[in-house]
Amino acid sequence: MNVCDPSGTRTETSTETRAPIKHLVLSSGVIYGFTFYGLLKRLHQASWFNMHDIETIHSTSAGTIIGTILSVWCIQEGSDIHDPTKGTEAYDWATLDNYLVGRPWHTVFHFSLDTVLQTYQNCGMFTVKAIEDMLRPVFAARDLDLDTLTMREFYEATGIEHHFFTVNLTHFQTVDLSHHTHPEWRVLDAVYASACAPVLFAPYQSPQDHSWYVDGAFLVNYPIEPCLAWCDAHQRPRNTVLGVNICMNFDASGQDTSSPRPGMTLLEYFNLLTKNILNKICHNPVTLDPSNNVVPWEVHIHPYTRMNDFVTVCYSKDERQRLIDLGAEHAEQLMARSDRPFTTCS
Repeated sequence: MNVCDPSGTRTETSTETRAPIKHLVLSSGVIYGFTFYGLLKRLHQASWFNMHDIETIHSTSAGTIIGTILSVWCIQEGSDIHDPTKGTEAYDWATLDNYLVGRPWHTVFHFSLDTVLQTYQNCGMFTVKAIEDMLRPVFAARDLDLDTLTMREFYEATGIEHHFFTVNLTHFQTVDLSHHTHPEWRVLDAVYASACAPVLFAPYQSPQDHSWYVDGAFLVNYPIEPCLAWCDAHQRPRNTVLGVNICMNFDASGQDTSSPRPGMTLLEYFNLLTKNILNKICHNPVTLDPSNNVVPWEVHIHPYTRMNDFVTVCYSKDERQRLIDLGAEHAEQLMARSDRPFTTCS
């Protein structure tokens, strides 16, 4: 069993007794969704965990997109539901690699003068159509109708309970989208509501409740506490949780990115402004059991490039592969440090 000793160091009794990972937490991260993918792929291939064992995914923004894609891929080709008895060899990573790295993403996220001008009218460069174009081939490969698939049907098809975090802009409150709370929402709309970063994407207006929604990272960038609260409430051990978080305030060199700097893009400036305002005025406490000192597995990744270097990643296969390889490197570090303190974002 994994426990946290008084010094904050994780201790591992043995590899054989380590509890299997059942729950994933994926933060926001824009282009670093590719890094999440690379990390989870490497851990799965090394049998450190098995995607077919996953019961819940708590996610925000880019984490929501990657978590959704990986969940769909748990459904075996030619079957109508995922098979949790399948081993690690059953997961088709090669096809996903080819799709994520090889697809010309600049045709989905087309940057032009018209795109910039439309931002003024649409409140964002892109709409739900871009996320639809991103996800449709993946869903179609498993015979899932992205146009109509609801959150309830998604759970029934994958066997994985998703919690997509978004922000209700009308009431400025965190909203947890799941098959329990929003069963009739389309999966496409729920994913978009969690991932529609302002300026880059237009906000989502729900036809169900007529509220407006924006990227969940505004209030819940890394939903580890909601996941731990869920585990406590459902008698699931916390050491079956793997959290993956992009450190938003620091880059790979340790530079503080929460302060203004020369050369910022418009999107970076907007994100910096809103993030610092929200850090001052917002607090979203989650009640956790203080007597439970079992800690989850976590990976905190420092970005090596601008979080919003979106255009470069859309055009460059090499850059996408580099981001995936970064995830694989962090996976190797995680597997090698089971008895050492964790890296943090401080």
